[in-house]
Amino acid sequence: MRIQRTHLRHPLASVPRRSSDLTSAFDRLFDDVFQGAFGGRAAAAGPQSPRFDLTEGEAGYRLVFELPGVDPEAVELRLDDGQLHLSTVQADAPGEPEAEAEAKAEATSDEETAAEAPTERVLYRGRRGADYEVRLRLPEDVNFEAVEADHDLGLLTVTLPKLESHPKARLVPVRRR
Repeated sequence: MRIQRTHLRHPLASVPRRSSDLTSAFDRLFDDVFQGAFGGRAAAAGPQSPRFDLTEGEAGYRLVFELPGVDPEAVELRLDDGQLHLSTVQADAPGEPEAEAEAKAEATSDEETAAEAPTERVLYRGRRGADYEVRLRLPEDVNFEAVEADHDLGLLTVTLPKLESHPKARLVPVRRR
C-alpha cells in the first residue's frame, strides 16, 4: 500500500543555509505579519495542506482530514487519474460567508435610519478562514466507484474501499479422468 502526496515541496526546502539568510528570513516574516495586520500590504497566503490520518483495514482505507470551520459545501473532492484531490475555498471571516456579508451590507445600506451604527476598522484578522488543498496518489487496489465522504464537526472522513481481491487461499481438488 502506497499513498503519497504529489506536487508538494518539502517543508524545509526554503530554510536558509547561512545565519545572515536566516536573519533576513525572520525579518521578512515579521514584516509580512505586522504590515499585513496594521495597514501595510497583506501577507500572501496560499492554500494550506490539511492535517490528516490514514488507516488501512481489511475492507479498505480511511482518510480523516481536519477542516476546522469549513462548510461542507465549500469542499471539493475529486478522484482523477489515480489521485484524490481535496480543495476548499473559504470566506474571509469564519461564520460569516461572503453571501451573508454582502446581504447584510445591502440591507444596511437600504435602511436609512437616523442613528447610524458605529463603524469599525479591522486592525488585525486572526480568524481568517483557511483554504486547504492536497493531492494524494492512491493505491491501485482502491475501488474508485465506491468512494464515500462524510463531513461532521470539522472532520472530513473519506472511505476508500478496496477492490474485491482474489479469494483466500484454498486447496484445489484434482480429479481423476
